[in-house]
Amino acid sequence: MKLTLRQTDIIKIILNSEMNSPCNIQFISEQLDISTRTVLRELSVIEDWFKENNLLLVKKAGVGIYWDKNCNSKKEVITLLQDALASKEYSKEERKRYIIKEIIYTHQPIKSNYFLIKLGISSKTFKLDMNGIAKWLEYYGILLINKPAIGISILEDERNIRKAIIGLIYEIYGDELFINLLKIEQKHFVSSDIKKNNSHNKINCFEFINLSNINKIKEIMLPIRTSIHCTDGAYINILIYLLVLVNRIQNNFFIETQSNECISDDTMKYFLLARKIAIYLEKQFNCITLESEIIYLANYLATLDLNFEQEFNIKINQDVKELIFFIQNKTNIKFELDENLANDLIHHLKFSIPRLERKISVQNFHINFLKQNYSEIFEATKESLDIILKRYNIYDVPDEEIAFITMHFGNSAEKMFENYTLRVVLICPSGIGTAKMLKTSLNKTFSFFEIVNTLSIIDLDIEKLKREHVSLIISTVQLELDFPTVKVNPILSAQDKINLRNLVKDLATFNDKNLIVKKNMLEQKVIYNSNIPNIREITQYGLEIINIIDSVFLYKSNLISSKYEMIQKVATLIGKTNQDIIEISEKLVSRERITSTYLKQFNVYLFHCKTVGVKDLRFGFIKLTRTFQNSTGDVVKGALVLLIPQNANKIYVDIASAISGHLAEEAILEKIIHTKTKFDISNIIEDILSRVFIDYINETGE
Repeated sequence: MKLTLRQTDIIKIILNSEMNSPCNIQFISEQLDISTRTVLRELSVIEDWFKENNLLLVKKAGVGIYWDKNCNSKKEVITLLQDALASKEYSKEERKRYIIKEIIYTHQPIKSNYFLIKLGISSKTFKLDMNGIAKWLEYYGILLINKPAIGISILEDERNIRKAIIGLIYEIYGDELFINLLKIEQKHFVSSDIKKNNSHNKINCFEFINLSNINKIKEIMLPIRTSIHCTDGAYINILIYLLVLVNRIQNNFFIETQSNECISDDTMKYFLLARKIAIYLEKQFNCITLESEIIYLANYLATLDLNFEQEFNIKINQDVKELIFFIQNKTNIKFELDENLANDLIHHLKFSIPRLERKISVQNFHINFLKQNYSEIFEATKESLDIILKRYNIYDVPDEEIAFITMHFGNSAEKMFENYTLRVVLICPSGIGTAKMLKTSLNKTFSFFEIVNTLSIIDLDIEKLKREHVSLIISTVQLELDFPTVKVNPILSAQDKINLRNLVKDLATFNDKNLIVKKNMLEQKVIYNSNIPNIREITQYGLEIINIIDSVFLYKSNLISSKYEMIQKVATLIGKTNQDIIEISEKLVSRERITSTYLKQFNVYLFHCKTVGVKDLRFGFIKLTRTFQNSTGDVVKGALVLLIPQNANKIYVDIASAISGHLAEEAILEKIIHTKTKFDISNIIEDILSRVFIDYINETGE
């Protein structure tokens, strides 16, 4: 019999009591800061433990509770107590998976005490775990029900439960394992991957994910795959779904036919295919497949097939034209000029409409990024897509789908701006250093600015600007002029970039040329006071700072499960060639072997080194949305990355030292670790390096 931490604490209090001075419920309550009701509830389990171990627990009304020692020593009982304590080594992620698995595989409510004993955790820890689990289940449309004295259960919806199981399988095994499902001859590799993954988890949630079952499903799919034209990703989805389908049927969980779900002429082909699969499944796994399961499987196959009827194509083509027209009117961006956009949307909607009709969801991890950075397009897409999809009887459009469409329009808008040219002049009173920095920062961030000139305020002639068709003045100081003007920092901040993009959109007049040819950039005539020492060095310093800020990266993952996987991901993100990837990976691994770079107080690694795998200084953060434990049992939440060219000059070394120095400040490191977007990290590094640059200018004598 296993006990929770709280139950062992209560027993220890009882063991310290004597017959002549027993403890009572109130005393235990005060000692452990819990209610008397909780103490009474725990005592029922504790009494069973005493009986199981032939120990005498004495309870006297109005007197109290004590342990009658008999022939047992306290040391012996403490040993029994330690053996009874449930394992405390389960990670939060393992507990989550175990609890979810238990909830979705039972037909009856489960009392929380079951999990407390099984996992050896406190009520407080369990409550925190359940808050996260409730949100996780809600993502898949599953409602968690927790009723006192009855237990924990879910509002059963077998369709959503299967989606959740598939999601959990991907979390546990990752994409790499299932990619190997495509490699029929590499059975040994798949087998070793399963065993390797299961060995990392103290609780094996899905015993049915094994080599035997996988090979049976693949054998079933061999003759079927010729009948359906699908991508590799769709094929993997079918394999995984069939594994889950068989397991759920074997555990007496079935999909029920919905009133609006039937087989049409369009889906009859898939129904016959699904029936053939069902026959194979019944033979291989000795199970019975209901008609409702076959209908759902038929619809599932239909959403993944690449073949579509001509009539459907014609309808999609027309609706895409209207969608572009709607969003164009709401954003004032002429998307109709981008011929590729229509083709991309048609291709996407051919797959998403059948999927949405059958309420089959897919994940999109870019929703928040798109809402923040393309808010106008996102809202226009949401409103317009709602109109279009109602024609297909789709009345509930998830944010995931809106985000996918927004990505297409956002990409098109970026192309528009890349091919648009807006003539501007720069005003930088502080000198050539800041002027050069601003010019470089603008050119690296925006491709649509044609910088005609860099002027002093004295030389500013508005009428001349109009004659030269200049549309905007960009200044590092506030100007009050009867002319479009915007104030920015020498190194553009995130807000500067947003302001410039919005202003350009208001000033721009797109035409057919914007998607055909880009105007040649004019040679800029720079007017400045050349009596400045060390101008080349200052400019180079500023350019390197801008390069670093622009190349900052943030990579989020819920699949990485080891330090060396993180190192490999860093190498593939930064390395431009296979040789670069190998060089970066080997250098970081060799450094880790000398001494660990794990920062215990922040639960992150600091991967930093000099390497020939990079030509410029690179900084970024690998953020794990699903943590893992390293070889010493510490939780790992991610890794900071700082890579410097092998033969770095003094500027690189100074800048890297400045970043490293600021990373030593707890507040800055905390900010980086808790960032949600790449822009947040860029802003932090930008703030650091702006101060570094100002200090450098002061030291150099500008």
